[in-house]
Amino acid sequence: MAPDTDADGAAAAAALPEGCLPVMQWLRRQAVAEVAAGVAPGRQLLQQHLEERMWAFLRQAFLVPRDFPTIGEALAHAPRWPPTTILVSPGRYEEELVVDRPVTLIGDALGLPGGISGGSGGSASGGRAELWGGGGGATGGDRRRAAAVLFDIDPELPVAPQLRGFAVAAGGVHGAAAREVCSAVAVARGAATVVGCSLSSSTGYGLWAYATGRLKLVDSELDGRKAAALFEGESSGFVRNNRLEKCASFGILVQHTASPVLEGNVFRGVKKAAVYVKDFAEPCVRECRFEANESSGVFVCESACPVVEKNEFRGHTMPAILVKDQASGLVRGNVIEGNLSIAVLLAG
Repeated sequence: MAPDTDADGAAAAAALPEGCLPVMQWLRRQAVAEVAAGVAPGRQLLQQHLEERMWAFLRQAFLVPRDFPTIGEALAHAPRWPPTTILVSPGRYEEELVVDRPVTLIGDALGLPGGISGGSGGSASGGRAELWGGGGGATGGDRRRAAAVLFDIDPELPVAPQLRGFAVAAGGVHGAAAREVCSAVAVARGAATVVGCSLSSSTGYGLWAYATGRLKLVDSELDGRKAAALFEGESSGFVRNNRLEKCASFGILVQHTASPVLEGNVFRGVKKAAVYVKDFAEPCVRECRFEANESSGVFVCESACPVVEKNEFRGHTMPAILVKDQASGLVRGNVIEGNLSIAVLLAG
């Protein structure tokens, strides 16, 4: 059941700064009013119904730094219901965020690149901000679970929060010791969506889904010192149309009983295995392109059981698909050509 709309909305409105304009809500009202006028010209019943029943559920919006100086303050003022849009103007924002409500964070709010930054000093490159983790920010209690943006969502929440158009780079606050592991984005619980972002970490993972986190990752770029992305625990999700190029370590590491779907991604020049599957993980890898990776395209070991289908493997010097130990699974419909080593290797 959705939270109490009226109570949460009223409380949030009372806390807003004077003159704060809910941009997206106004635009949506205007658009729907025009449609209503076209469908039922001269009739007020539909418009009255919209005013009384629907507007409260349309996303309101805050603009940073116009309405709030930081993204964290905008998050704190966002109601837990209805969903809110937070538009972020281009610039560098030195913050660590914990997202626990249905917000859409848009980092290219004015049609230009924007972002979040979790360090201090320095300048954003190419108009896109970098976020440096470590420094005892919002996620600072657990060193291992440090992240620039942490999604910790009630699994029963009917609307998933979103992160769109940000460049997030984690690794350690400028002028302070870096955390042992700091990821750019982490999903611990509930569902989250990341679209059109650049995620990287000099100490951990560009993306990290753990525990029962569910992630949808689309049209993004990833890299990380330990792996560009890690799925572990009972995490799951849908990873589609992303680019992992010249990654310093593994591309996507899937372990424990994680079961993400990896579809339509490009893995090129990855230093270690582009997709590494271990433990009892059961991912699905399909319609991806693996090109000139320095190790295997897909490496499966221990008792993992993936589905690997309809992928393209080209230019590998190691086996394109390597399966060892007690691992099993389904391999079908793949194109394996132009590799300098064995196409598929089964090893005990």
